[in-house]
Amino acid sequence: MGFDWPAPPEWLGVAGLVLLAAALYHFSGLREAAPKPTRRMVVILRSVALALLAFLLVRPYWETSSPDADRYRVVALADLSGSMLTRDAKDGPTRAEQIKSALQVTSPESWLLRMRERHGKVEALGFDVTTETLRPSAWSRPEVGNKTALGVALKEALSKDELGAVVVFSDGRGNQGESALKVAKSYRSLGIPVNVVGVGEARAAGDVSVSFADRKPRAVAKEELKLGAILRNDFAAEVKSKVRLLAGEKTLRETTVTLEAGGELRLDFAPTIPEVAGPVRYRLTVESPSGDRDPSNDSDSLLVLVQPPEVVTTLYLSNRVHPLYPFLKRTLAADERFDFRGLVRLSEKIFHAFGDDMKPELPQDPEFWMDFDAVILDAAALTDLNATVVEGLKRFVHRRGGGLLLFGPAEVAREKLGGVAPAREVEEFFAKEDRSLVALEEPIFAPEDNVINGVVKP
Repeated sequence: MGFDWPAPPEWLGVAGLVLLAAALYHFSGLREAAPKPTRRMVVILRSVALALLAFLLVRPYWETSSPDADRYRVVALADLSGSMLTRDAKDGPTRAEQIKSALQVTSPESWLLRMRERHGKVEALGFDVTTETLRPSAWSRPEVGNKTALGVALKEALSKDELGAVVVFSDGRGNQGESALKVAKSYRSLGIPVNVVGVGEARAAGDVSVSFADRKPRAVAKEELKLGAILRNDFAAEVKSKVRLLAGEKTLRETTVTLEAGGELRLDFAPTIPEVAGPVRYRLTVESPSGDRDPSNDSDSLLVLVQPPEVVTTLYLSNRVHPLYPFLKRTLAADERFDFRGLVRLSEKIFHAFGDDMKPELPQDPEFWMDFDAVILDAAALTDLNATVVEGLKRFVHRRGGGLLLFGPAEVAREKLGGVAPAREVEEFFAKEDRSLVALEEPIFAPEDNVINGVVKP
């Protein structure tokens, strides 16, 4: 406020004193000229008239200023962090959905559209740990579950040219990056207002989180894979929640756990068996209770590279057509964990050879066995092998540690192989009716078999 008085200010003071003295002199002369009620009314009216006259003489004015809409911009910051997925009412909209209508120009209730009509340049930005232009596709970003870098977003907005004001739409949960209060001091020093539109309801703070216990599990196709979870409860009260283990979108395991206040729990899931080799994305999710302050840690993801199964090169060798061979061939050749090869002598010069590089002849090289991990040998075929090849079989067991499974006449095996053949003699018979065989992953000898120093005791 100012005065448009043409003369120096001192003259304004002198004129005021003169006018006041004249008024007092004039009013004192009215004491005897009129009754008291009339005199009071005349004094009031003439005082008002003198005040209006003085107001006209000094010509006061009021200055107002407003920014030039063509020379400044307003920035709207929309919080798109994981906490904006919170629903303050069951079955109600998420916090992100609450601000979506205000910041979409296609909405009839668009605050952004009204501001652009009024101020012209209004830029809309979305932020979580990074800040980007608020495009229609950005509204899916809260599902990623990132944290809230409010201070970083304010600093990014401050770098805009001719910034006039900032309006922040957020639930106020800044938990990443630079402090928002520290950046606000820069706004204050520049005289740039920051307006905050609070979203959501205030509630008791707490957090429930889940993560994989082992970040580098060893996974092999067709073998058991054990996965575990670490759950933490930061609430001041006990929390009951549901935990899920998923492969892609398929739920593998689901269980309900009770977490003590401020406690941590390790949960080991029942083993799962990957069917094929290759990368598999496993996920953990925990149902966050009402008031969870950080939904971004309510899930965890782990990429596991499932290795191909370790291949066991297995040889079947016999000098007769035995009913066991078709079963082994059908079972092992179809399993990717086995490289199955077979050699069956059908007559003096005719052989059945199955598998890569299998020659239809009896081995002559004592190192022949070293190409295999396990040998299933018909003891009756030992009589067809020369002594050096038999010695090579012994070295295969003793030195290489190869596996040897013998069937057939036990006395022949003991005669040719000695202690390498601690065979338990059983009765062999052929069933006339149809029967099926099942391969069991069990040891050949049980503790009660009483195997001592390579010899089966009765």
